[in-house]
Amino acid sequence: MLTVSFIGLGNRGGIYGKYFFTDGRARIVSACDKCKENANRFHLEFGVDKAELFYDEETFFEKKRSDVLVIATPDREHYRHAKTALRLGYDLLMEKPVAPTAEETADIIDTAKKLGRNVVVCHNLRYTPFYQGIKRIVEDGLLGEVLSVEQSENVSYFHYLTSFVRGNWRKEDLSSAIILQKCCHDLDIIYWLIGKKCEKIASFGGLHFYCEDSAPKGSAHYCVDCDLKNCPYNAVDIYTKYHEMMNVPYGFDYSDENIKRYLSERSHHYGDCVFHSDNDVCDRQIVGMRFSGGVTASLLMQGFAATITDRTTSVYGSKGYLTGKFNDGKIKVNLFGQQPYEVDYNAEIRDGASHNGGDAKLVSDYITFRLGQGRPMGISLAEDSHYSHKLAFSAEQSRLAGGKSLTVE
Repeated sequence: MLTVSFIGLGNRGGIYGKYFFTDGRARIVSACDKCKENANRFHLEFGVDKAELFYDEETFFEKKRSDVLVIATPDREHYRHAKTALRLGYDLLMEKPVAPTAEETADIIDTAKKLGRNVVVCHNLRYTPFYQGIKRIVEDGLLGEVLSVEQSENVSYFHYLTSFVRGNWRKEDLSSAIILQKCCHDLDIIYWLIGKKCEKIASFGGLHFYCEDSAPKGSAHYCVDCDLKNCPYNAVDIYTKYHEMMNVPYGFDYSDENIKRYLSERSHHYGDCVFHSDNDVCDRQIVGMRFSGGVTASLLMQGFAATITDRTTSVYGSKGYLTGKFNDGKIKVNLFGQQPYEVDYNAEIRDGASHNGGDAKLVSDYITFRLGQGRPMGISLAEDSHYSHKLAFSAEQSRLAGGKSLTVE
């Protein structure tokens, strides 16, 4: 049986913990988080002995405690935790991004290679029936030669406000550029489907709406103090209705009264007016790419979609094209000279509430891979993910240079 340890027990760590616990082929033996409530969840729900719950990384890293370490800590801690764990002899399952800088990402990969350890990155879109279906259609050659790919990540304004204006990913120096932290999934999908190296890349974008210049006259810094009526961004209205969106400790009291009390505190940013917060990551960005053989691709990220974040993907080939919306779970295939048809993948989804089945299959396929029972389609070793991370780093470099066309190293 595979033994697993965790560091970082918040939202992502808790989700992966659930699937490792229910799989039956793995056992969670230790866990570490600064937040005692989050750590206690791993005792109450996943059976981790209290003696193997840790609240500081120094004690946790005194020795190797299992076969695998799952790293689900904030972006800026990935490098330190990965390097320490690799030296102790762990194989790693890492939440994306691998690290917030190109240098740290490369160093983690080089260290793993030198030490003979494997690092798998949680590109959970690869494991969804939707994207695996697209991958099979492309690989089977039904579309002929792939000529162009369009990908858009339409981030719901609820999600954008919670994570990237008020939340832990609102500032680049706290996490990383949004094209990396949010869209390395999308760049990975583009690269995975095309299967060629990128020759040129250019990007435009910025923070133009969720900032002081857009603030309504008379708006207060904190929503609890604001007299404006019917504001669609009001924190109290949003989080009393969609309370699960906040990143709060395990066991948090989600009553309306407690949420209002919590939003009045100044120790976090969930109560901020979205126009008066300290956020600095882009609220929209577009990336254009040319791959070898003249294949073109584009990615649009924008934080102004409806209440549910969705992705749309289109692949154009010499014999036809396909298009689909991720949350629909269906792909429309149009082959030239033939009747269009639709493929519905919804029946294959396990736990649709968690990235449309991607999180559950990621953990299941990882255990299969780590136990030596084959390499499932979605498995993305760090050296595989390295290139899509390079696309993100290059895109951000281009954006900061005013959209300058760059060669991807």
